[in-house]
Amino acid sequence: MIGLVLAGGKSSRFEKGDKALYFDPYYQKTWVEIAVSTLLEVTSEVYVSVNTQNIDPLRQILSNQPVSLIMDHPELTNQGPLSGLYTICSMRPEASILVSSVDYPELTATSLRTLAANPNCYAIDGQGNSHFTIGHFSFELSILEDYLATGQRNVRSFLELLSAVPVVLPDEQLINHNQK
Repeated sequence: MIGLVLAGGKSSRFEKGDKALYFDPYYQKTWVEIAVSTLLEVTSEVYVSVNTQNIDPLRQILSNQPVSLIMDHPELTNQGPLSGLYTICSMRPEASILVSSVDYPELTATSLRTLAANPNCYAIDGQGNSHFTIGHFSFELSILEDYLATGQRNVRSFLELLSAVPVVLPDEQLINHNQK
C-alpha cells in the first residue's frame, strides 16, 4: 500500500492561497506537512500530487521528508482528484492507494489505518456526508482509463463504478477547509 496526498488542486475556493502551502498556526506546520506526516505513520511510501505552481515550494518544504512529488499527466492537468489517482496508478499499477487530501489537517493516522483495513472505501462523517478524496482504493488502471475516456471526472461516479463503500470516521477529523 502506498500513500497519496492530493495537493495539486487550484485552491480556487480557498481564500488564503494554495492550501498545500498554508501554514496552520494551530499545528505550526503547513497542511502538506501534516498530511505527509500522518500518511507516513501508516505507510512508508508516500507520494504528493502537485501542480506547476506549487512544485518548487513543496520540494523545499518537504526536502527532509521521504516522499516523492508527482505531476499529473499533461493531458489530465487541472482535471481534479482523478488526475492524481491516474498518475500514481500508472506509475504503480500493482499498489493499493491510501489517499488523503491536503485540506483535512485534523485527519489522524488511526482513521487512515481504519480506511487501510478496507479496500475500496471512502470516508463519511456521522451525518452521512461523503468525503471522496479520503479513502483506500485498489483497482486496475484500465478501469480508470476507460472512465476518463468518457470525459467524466466525477470522483463519486468513479467510486460507484468501483463499488467503493463508505466508512464512518469521526466528524471532527472530516472538516474540509477548502471553502470560502
